[in-house]
Amino acid sequence: MAEQVLTRVDNAVVGMIDIVSSTSQIMGNPRDDQAVRAVKMLRIIQVLQREIQAFAIPVSFTGDGLLFYVAAQSDRRIIDRMAILAGLVRAELNDQPLLPMRIGFSRGTIFSGQVGPGPNIIGVPVVEVSRLMAEKEMFDSGTTNSRVATILATEDTLETGVTLNLWGSLVMKDWQKIEPPWEPRGLPGYLVSIYRYI
Repeated sequence: MAEQVLTRVDNAVVGMIDIVSSTSQIMGNPRDDQAVRAVKMLRIIQVLQREIQAFAIPVSFTGDGLLFYVAAQSDRRIIDRMAILAGLVRAELNDQPLLPMRIGFSRGTIFSGQVGPGPNIIGVPVVEVSRLMAEKEMFDSGTTNSRVATILATEDTLETGVTLNLWGSLVMKDWQKIEPPWEPRGLPGYLVSIYRYI
């Protein structure tokens, strides 16, 4: 087997979107047959991918969302785009209720390339953001200024994003620190400060 070539990307901002309730409202909807459910989910992912491609690189479908990354040296306004994603999905699926989203961000060095059967990314930020997305209570607690998306980011990601204008006009005071520091599952002793966009 030939050795896989991976491209190193430093200071990448890794993001993951989880479409809340898509499993029960779309994939588990008893009114639709399985093919109709699959097409609806495909349409949602196509909308997300189309919008995300304007500022980031979509990587893979996560089962009910999308994994992507942004090369942090780029000047891109992530939050400006995140705020409208749920509305775009609802417009595409006009017979569906509003499907809120959980969005998580991590930052660091990743490696991109052929991983398994297709292109993907590997690195601690990928593990970190996937573990963060599983922490539903961190998303659900507290108040946010959006009914359609709750956004969490690691402190390192947040500070980098403010410096590089990834968050548009947002500054640190637009984010609420979650206490105590978070320890990602499977990474004992690896404590991370998490912030919620408020």
